[in-house]
Amino acid sequence: MSPARRRCERSRQVNEQRIRGILVNMRQHVRQSGVWALGGVVVLATSLLGGCRPNISNDTLVFVDADRVALLLERWADQTLIIDARSPRDFANGVIDDAINVQLNDVPASQVKDQFSGHTYIVVYGQNAGSPRAEALSKRLLAGGLGNVETYIDGYENWLELGHETFSPDAP
Repeated sequence: MSPARRRCERSRQVNEQRIRGILVNMRQHVRQSGVWALGGVVVLATSLLGGCRPNISNDTLVFVDADRVALLLERWADQTLIIDARSPRDFANGVIDDAINVQLNDVPASQVKDQFSGHTYIVVYGQNAGSPRAEALSKRLLAGGLGNVETYIDGYENWLELGHETFSPDAP
């Protein structure tokens, strides 16, 4: 179990103990205070046990350069999934390798593992350096439980400037 997961589990246990103590005290007052007290306990329990979400930030992201992407495509192409986070219109104009176009709204965190597991490496890229689309999609994939996500920091424009090969997504 990862350290973050252990902290999450410990926090959950502490919160459960707090709730048990509150419930003992509230049982004495429920009859006097009516349903409102019971409703307060339910709200409190829900907020304390709401679950542990990973704290995903830009500091969590693994940023890579064009050399790393080229290496993955050269040595481990069959194990690498390239995800283009750009708009469908930009995607239609050319892609890196056999990238798939994925929009953030199409990927609920709860379905990430179902849609994208099975790849040793996942690289997400956007149009240019610091693409908010690429970063947001990378965060969504990480929040969904994938740990092998890398964000190509400089994006498609840089890939073109460096003279790397691109492909048309419509080409056979």
